[in-house]
Amino acid sequence: MEVHTQAPTRPLFPSYLGGGVVFAVSLGLVAFVWNANAPNVIEHRIFLVLWLSGAAILATLLWADARTPRGASRSLATFAIGLVAATALSTMPWANLDSALWYQVWLSVPLLTGLGLVAFRPTPSNPPGVESPH
Repeated sequence: MEVHTQAPTRPLFPSYLGGGVVFAVSLGLVAFVWNANAPNVIEHRIFLVLWLSGAAILATLLWADARTPRGASRSLATFAIGLVAATALSTMPWANLDSALWYQVWLSVPLLTGLGLVAFRPTPSNPPGVESPH
Protein backbone atom coordinates (compact mmCIF):
# COMPACT_ATOMS: atom_id res chain seq x y z
CA MET A 1 0.00 0.00 0.00
CA GLU A 2 1.34 3.37 -1.00
CA VAL A 3 1.12 6.23 1.48
CA HIS A 4 1.09 9.78 0.24
CA THR A 5 2.28 12.38 2.64
CA GLN A 6 2.01 16.02 2.02
CA ALA A 7 4.41 18.45 3.59
CA PRO A 8 2.57 21.12 5.54
CA THR A 9 2.42 24.35 3.65
CA ARG A 10 3.78 27.36 5.44
CA PRO A 11 1.77 30.55 5.16
CA LEU A 12 3.47 33.39 3.33
CA PHE A 13 2.56 35.74 6.15
CA PRO A 14 2.72 34.28 9.70
CA SER A 15 -0.46 34.83 11.72
CA TYR A 16 1.30 36.67 14.54
CA LEU A 17 2.49 39.30 12.06
CA GLY A 18 -1.05 39.66 10.70
CA GLY A 19 -2.38 40.21 14.21
CA GLY A 20 0.30 42.80 14.92
CA VAL A 21 -0.42 44.66 11.69
CA VAL A 22 -4.18 44.67 12.37
CA PHE A 23 -3.65 46.05 15.87
CA ALA A 24 -1.12 48.70 14.77
CA VAL A 25 -3.36 49.92 11.93
CA SER A 26 -6.36 49.96 14.29
CA LEU A 27 -4.51 52.05 16.86
CA GLY A 28 -3.44 54.45 14.13
CA LEU A 29 -6.99 54.83 12.82
CA VAL A 30 -8.39 55.47 16.30
CA ALA A 31 -5.67 58.03 17.03
CA PHE A 32 -6.37 59.73 13.69
CA VAL A 33 -10.13 60.15 14.25
CA TRP A 34 -10.15 60.55 18.06
CA ASN A 35 -10.61 64.35 17.89
CA ALA A 36 -12.76 64.37 14.77
CA ASN A 37 -15.63 66.81 14.48
CA ALA A 38 -18.56 64.63 15.60
CA PRO A 39 -22.08 65.63 16.65
CA ASN A 40 -21.67 63.93 20.04
CA VAL A 41 -18.08 63.59 21.23
CA ILE A 42 -18.90 61.13 24.03
CA GLU A 43 -20.72 58.70 21.69
CA HIS A 44 -17.95 59.13 19.13
CA ARG A 45 -15.27 58.11 21.65
CA ILE A 46 -17.38 55.26 23.04
CA PHE A 47 -17.65 53.94 19.48
CA LEU A 48 -13.90 54.23 18.96
CA VAL A 49 -13.01 52.47 22.23
CA LEU A 50 -15.41 49.58 21.62
CA TRP A 51 -14.41 49.40 17.96
CA LEU A 52 -10.77 49.15 19.06
CA SER A 53 -11.80 46.34 21.42
CA GLY A 54 -13.24 44.45 18.45
CA ALA A 55 -10.06 45.10 16.47
CA ALA A 56 -7.96 43.85 19.40
CA ILE A 57 -10.03 40.64 19.48
CA LEU A 58 -9.44 40.16 15.74
CA ALA A 59 -5.71 40.80 16.19
CA THR A 60 -5.58 38.31 19.06
CA LEU A 61 -7.41 35.67 17.04
CA LEU A 62 -5.04 36.16 14.11
CA TRP A 63 -2.01 36.07 16.40
CA ALA A 64 -3.10 32.93 18.26
CA ASP A 65 -4.72 31.22 15.27
CA ALA A 66 -2.86 27.93 15.48
CA ARG A 67 -2.94 27.80 19.28
CA THR A 68 -6.64 28.54 19.88
CA PRO A 69 -9.33 25.85 19.91
CA ARG A 70 -11.73 26.36 17.00
CA GLY A 71 -14.82 26.64 19.27
CA ALA A 72 -13.25 29.33 21.46
CA SER A 73 -12.01 31.24 18.42
CA ARG A 74 -15.42 31.14 16.77
CA SER A 75 -17.22 32.20 19.96
CA LEU A 76 -14.87 35.12 20.59
CA ALA A 77 -15.13 36.32 16.98
CA THR A 78 -18.93 36.08 17.11
CA PHE A 79 -18.93 38.10 20.34
CA ALA A 80 -16.74 40.75 18.69
CA ILE A 81 -19.10 40.91 15.69
CA GLY A 82 -21.99 41.63 18.04
CA LEU A 83 -19.93 44.15 20.00
CA VAL A 84 -18.87 46.15 16.96
CA ALA A 85 -22.26 46.00 15.21
CA ALA A 86 -24.19 46.99 18.35
CA THR A 87 -21.76 49.79 19.09
CA ALA A 88 -21.98 51.18 15.57
CA LEU A 89 -25.79 51.10 15.61
CA SER A 90 -26.22 52.46 19.13
CA THR A 91 -23.75 55.33 18.85
CA MET A 92 -24.82 56.44 15.38
CA PRO A 93 -26.25 59.96 15.54
CA TRP A 94 -29.35 59.16 13.50
CA ALA A 95 -30.49 62.80 13.37
CA ASN A 96 -27.19 63.96 11.84
CA LEU A 97 -25.70 61.27 9.64
CA ASP A 98 -23.38 63.52 7.67
CA SER A 99 -20.07 63.06 9.44
CA ALA A 100 -20.55 60.05 11.70
CA LEU A 101 -21.93 57.78 9.02
CA TRP A 102 -18.74 57.86 7.01
CA TYR A 103 -16.22 57.07 9.71
CA GLN A 104 -18.44 54.49 11.39
CA VAL A 105 -19.13 52.71 8.11
CA TRP A 106 -15.54 52.95 6.86
CA LEU A 107 -14.19 51.63 10.15
CA SER A 108 -16.83 49.00 10.91
CA VAL A 109 -17.37 47.23 7.60
CA PRO A 110 -13.75 46.03 7.12
CA LEU A 111 -13.51 45.00 10.79
CA LEU A 112 -16.80 43.10 10.65
CA THR A 113 -15.67 41.42 7.43
CA GLY A 114 -12.42 40.27 9.02
CA LEU A 115 -14.21 39.01 12.12
CA GLY A 116 -16.76 37.20 9.97
CA LEU A 117 -14.02 35.49 7.97
CA VAL A 118 -12.32 34.36 11.18
CA ALA A 119 -15.57 33.22 12.80
CA PHE A 120 -17.09 31.36 9.87
CA ARG A 121 -14.14 29.94 7.96
CA PRO A 122 -14.48 26.25 7.21
CA THR A 123 -12.81 23.78 9.52
CA PRO A 124 -10.54 21.13 8.05
CA SER A 125 -12.05 17.65 7.91
CA ASN A 126 -8.86 16.13 9.35
CA PRO A 127 -6.96 18.41 11.73
CA PRO A 128 -3.16 18.20 11.54
CA GLY A 129 -1.79 15.22 13.42
CA VAL A 130 -5.01 13.17 13.15
CA GLU A 131 -4.93 10.46 10.54
CA SER A 132 -7.99 9.33 8.66
CA PRO A 133 -9.00 5.70 9.30
CA HIS A 134 -9.52 5.17 5.53
